[in-house]
Amino acid sequence: YVRSYFKNGKQPYVESDSAEYEINYMNSSSVIISSTPENGGNVDVGDEIHISQSGADEGTTIFYAVDSETAPTLTRVSYQERQTLNLDNLGKNQEYVKTNGKVYLEINGIWYLSSDSTVKKYTSSITTDEQLRIRNVMTVYVLVSDNGKELGEFQPLRFTYNTLKQTSM
Repeated sequence: YVRSYFKNGKQPYVESDSAEYEINYMNSSSVIISSTPENGGNVDVGDEIHISQSGADEGTTIFYAVDSETAPTLTRVSYQERQTLNLDNLGKNQEYVKTNGKVYLEINGIWYLSSDSTVKKYTSSITTDEQLRIRNVMTVYVLVSDNGKELGEFQPLRFTYNTLKQTSM
């Protein structure tokens, strides 16, 4: 039950009647993230990486960042910033908004600012690029947003460069 009281009785406010609210606590998510090729697998330039999850409810969203120095972190966006950026209208049914070089994610009805501006919403696959030859290792940080569940952290998937498509002379 919730009831509000005012400390200073001189204000023109009236105390509230008791109201009953049901409080539901979020369960921890038991999502398993997998990829094709498997985590730690060999990839070549132009290969596609497919990410999948199991154990999550329908309507989950997968976010990812490629080759960040560290795993991206999320910071809750204040009400004032949300209003200034018009996130509630920009992000209607999107869960992902990129504006002014920053990435905002809506998870469980709360807007977060990503520490990494390269975070994207996963749709079908991730294609490896030429940078893979220079780095030899590609790290994909993945976050599964399982609505109604506790927010987890970005999990790393690492792939190594291997010239799989060599031809003989």
